Amino acid sequence: MKAQSKNIKKDIPVFIIFLAFSFGLLYICTASSPRYAINPWNDANAFFTMGRAMANGATLYKDIFEQKGPLLYLIHAAASLISDTSFFGVYIMQSVSLSVTAFAAYKISALYLNTGWSVFSSVLTCFITVNSGCYYYGDTAEEFCLPLLMASLYFFCAYFKNTQQNSIGKPAFFVVGFFAGCVAMIKFTLIGFWFAWAAYISLYTWIAKKDFKKAAINALIFIGGMAAAIIPWLVYFAVNGGLKDFINTYFVINATAYPIERHYSFLVRLRKPLGVFSERILAAPVLSAVAVVGGVLYAATNFFAEKKFFSRMSVPFVAFLGIYIIYFGLRAYDYYLIPISVFTVFTFIFIAILLDKLFKKKSGVISAVSCVLVIVLIVVGSNYTNLSS
Repeated sequence: MKAQSKNIKKDIPVFIIFLAFSFGLLYICTASSPRYAINPWNDANAFFTMGRAMANGATLYKDIFEQKGPLLYLIHAAASLISDTSFFGVYIMQSVSLSVTAFAAYKISALYLNTGWSVFSSVLTCFITVNSGCYYYGDTAEEFCLPLLMASLYFFCAYFKNTQQNSIGKPAFFVVGFFAGCVAMIKFTLIGFWFAWAAYISLYTWIAKKDFKKAAINALIFIGGMAAAIIPWLVYFAVNGGLKDFINTYFVINATAYPIERHYSFLVRLRKPLGVFSERILAAPVLSAVAVVGGVLYAATNFFAEKKFFSRMSVPFVAFLGIYIIYFGLRAYDYYLIPISVFTVFTFIFIAILLDKLFKKKSGVISAVSCVLVIVLIVVGSNYTNLSS
């Protein structure tokens, strides 16, 4: 308990730093910011319109139409309560979301680094995310899923760092399952990352640790967490007479409205999503390269996971399956790349590890100074690298 209390006390000022950093960074990098007169992106305006309608009592999909998930509109409904005539509330929601993403990246980094270098790694992860071409004007569904994905990745990394000493308890399975349910209610095509997360750990528990009972129980707890996030929405739509509209709009239309070429053979269809992904990386070449390098470093070096092959391949497996499911529909928009930004953290952690070894005894001071300089340079530099600017 004392150790947990000490960690919480240390984490609070770090989170406050991330909160201030996120507001400063997104003041430049999102068109929702009060720095800009309007947000020109049609999707962002559609989300905000849905949120305002929801806040004013309209039933989603029944009284007003748009095909993203209801939780995304709830976020925008909350934003409209702050300001229903501007995107200022959305800017606040985005900043809070980014600060949580940064904090989760910090917790991953802290598994391998001291506080200073962990902050260094996490702010660079945020910088490359919001300054990539795929971020566009901000306020995408993918953006609001990032903190949930990064937090889920933390549990994964903590476990596979040493599977003999570490374990993922039942509460963590429920929480990550709840995150998966939330993502399903924002944009269900992103759910592959969480299915990969649950499947990989369950298979490891069953095959490597030969404990089928524990694997099955954990899988059921994960599903229970998902249900806890989804059932309230089913109740909401049922009570408001919009359940059929919800299912038809969010699931049926999203699955069938976009044309897909049907003439592919089975094997070609299986590999086609990877081809679509490889074509889209040009929308954010630096982000994509750093993310791929991060996955390779996780698998190929001794810094992140124990030496077991199954542990080394854990993060690459989650990344691969998550990306594959995103592109399985063969549609390709630039912002589909945003989720891979979470894997860039491993590249920046690796760089920080090398710097830590280089400076040795002076590493604590150097890391603190580096944090301050990097944060300032990131915010200032974004004025020249970001699309919104």
